[in-house]
Amino acid sequence: MYDVAIIGGGPAGATLARLIGEKYRVLLVDKRQLTNSPESSLSGKCCGGLLAPDAQRMLSKLGLGLPKSVLEEPQLFVVRAIDIQQRLEGYYQRHYINMNRQKFDRWLLSMVPSGVDVRLSCQLKSYTSENNYFSLTLTQENKTYLEKTRILVGADGASSRVRAQSFSKSLFPEKYFAIQEWVEADSNLPYFSSFFDPEITDYYCWTIPKGDHLIIGAA
Repeated sequence: MYDVAIIGGGPAGATLARLIGEKYRVLLVDKRQLTNSPESSLSGKCCGGLLAPDAQRMLSKLGLGLPKSVLEEPQLFVVRAIDIQQRLEGYYQRHYINMNRQKFDRWLLSMVPSGVDVRLSCQLKSYTSENNYFSLTLTQENKTYLEKTRILVGADGASSRVRAQSFSKSLFPEKYFAIQEWVEADSNLPYFSSFFDPEITDYYCWTIPKGDHLIIGAA
């Protein structure tokens, strides 16, 4: 029986496990294989890898500073915004930190206490609520495991399976699907960029320089 089971080993889940891992019996589950080298592939979570000022302030409150290994070049402070339909554009100062999201997640996970049971390439399939605990059904490498926990935490992102099962009858906000690709850059852009064009999407598109690559995305 675990005291706390955390589904999702991203920034929220890994941080919670780090903060409580020495006081309680904790299970941390993530569907990704976060022990592989992030340089082996450019695929992964659809994330631009820009750390916003609010997130920077939270890390500082936790006494954490980003290691150099997590940072990505170039470090920029300008966003070029382009409204294609209105033929307008502007440049804005923004204090994002350009980083490698996969390395960032691995760094946070590396600080989780050794006493935490970390299971990677593992997924929550379902759970049931009993009298004073939750019964979890997990799958890992084509095997099924049953675990029990007193507290269940859903830190599994926008498509949270914990949330979907916990509030199955609730209406959720309209979803946006994001598409993002890494391409080799033929020039070095001195800014991040955002594009607005209702013929493409009612949201926006973006480009983010990452070393010798350029992220191109839309939602």
